[in-house]
Amino acid sequence: MWQEHIKDEVWLYDNFFSDQQIDKILSFVTNENKSVLEPNSNIRESFRKSQVNPTLYKYQVHKSDIRTSEIKDHVVSKFNELSVPLVSTPARNTDLNSLNLFVKSFRTGSNYDLHVEPYNKYGPFYLQIFLTDETQGALVLPTQSQADEYLDQHPDQKDAYRENCELCESQGHPVRYVGTRIVPKRNTAMVMRVGSAHYVEDYTVNTQLGRVCVSGWPYAGDDLVADLNKYCSTDKFFKVKTDTGL
Repeated sequence: MWQEHIKDEVWLYDNFFSDQQIDKILSFVTNENKSVLEPNSNIRESFRKSQVNPTLYKYQVHKSDIRTSEIKDHVVSKFNELSVPLVSTPARNTDLNSLNLFVKSFRTGSNYDLHVEPYNKYGPFYLQIFLTDETQGALVLPTQSQADEYLDQHPDQKDAYRENCELCESQGHPVRYVGTRIVPKRNTAMVMRVGSAHYVEDYTVNTQLGRVCVSGWPYAGDDLVADLNKYCSTDKFFKVKTDTGL
């Protein structure tokens, strides 16, 4: 059952999957089917053309048929138990796009810079279901002072983050600062409202496959994916053309 972790901002759900469902997903997470996403600063202009946050990151996406599998039905059903009372409209359960639901992981050196997704592009919520226990790679939703301190420690991110905030504010959605830190715990789902600042701490564990999770923006529209395909070839990294048996 969903538990409110931060009032009207973050919710958690323990024991989200059955052990069999987790094993099924993890059996598919290999080095052979992954796309390594580690763009350099040149991609910022492509993000600008799509009017999304110009944020850099390092992680891996594992191509799968999760968007057409029974796993998808389970995820969407449980997610809608939370979302429908809050926003009335259920997340769709058919014809999901690349950003609605996917499997990703970290490797040594993975991280995600401080950022915030624009509400009008990604919709009201972000969903993440952790499949492994971790001591690193925590998801941090900082307070304003914590964000300022983080940027002082990462001056290379200041300009992009300032631009990111200006984009959100120009669309009528000022950035929010929540103040919590979520360490990945196996079989715990997390939902956060889009529009709050967050980053993922550096992951220095010596591995090629760690911090595995199911993720997605359940209300992200097809127009966003079309724009990202046009400028960033998103589906090339997120979609699989053949049935993988997940």
